[in-house]
Amino acid sequence: MAKVHPLAESFFFPAGPTGVLLVHGLTASPSEMRLLGEKLAAEGYTVLAPLLAGHGTTPEALARTRWPDWYRSVEEGTGQIRARCRVLVGVGLSTGALLCLHAAASGLFHGVAALSTPLRLTHWLAPFVPVIKWFRPFWAKNKTPDQLAMEVAAGRFAYDRQPSAAVASMLALGRVVRRELPNIRVPALVIQSEGDLGIDSHCAQDLIRGLGSAEKRLVELKASGHLVTIDRERDIVFQAVLDLVRLVEKTRRNG
Repeated sequence: MAKVHPLAESFFFPAGPTGVLLVHGLTASPSEMRLLGEKLAAEGYTVLAPLLAGHGTTPEALARTRWPDWYRSVEEGTGQIRARCRVLVGVGLSTGALLCLHAAASGLFHGVAALSTPLRLTHWLAPFVPVIKWFRPFWAKNKTPDQLAMEVAAGRFAYDRQPSAAVASMLALGRVVRRELPNIRVPALVIQSEGDLGIDSHCAQDLIRGLGSAEKRLVELKASGHLVTIDRERDIVFQAVLDLVRLVEKTRRNG
């Protein structure tokens, strides 16, 4: 078994009786959620960010996994944090958002935040990925110098290649989640940036309309890219997530 990169390790900040599970995106690691985790922990919340199956080692390891494998990592994480927390909120970025929404539909969370949710991708080849994966197993990532500098500054670990099979599985998970949205009844937060060029701009509106939650909020960013937890508007993201966690606490206390 390949060794997990030091920057990709899961992290756990034990604190109060309200817990937050942070779920990273495809090809990435808990490192992209660490700044948010530190903010929540400083506010007295217990935080766990698990490393999803197939991540933190090699792209080849990820290529051998599918979304049910990643979801099992989420289930294991909720089991760990529920051992000490009465209230649990799931916060996911990108594919992590899809996984958290699926978990919320299954009743694992008392509140859920979906950041940069890839219900649909903008790339014209996206619908053909299930076929493309048979003759182009990996795709190189193209990043600008500014993007690379931002990720380095945040200590983010992610693969430099995307397995086509994993992307196809993520898209399949998105189709599952779209059908499940009416079943999600817990307080929900959706965050999407206009600068996220990889996700269909209508995804956030479709998501907020589809959710069955009575309490739901959409936050639209202007100056960030896909990685809203480490980009220039991250303080807005952190405050919105903190507001959701406080709302869930109040709802559970009054319920």
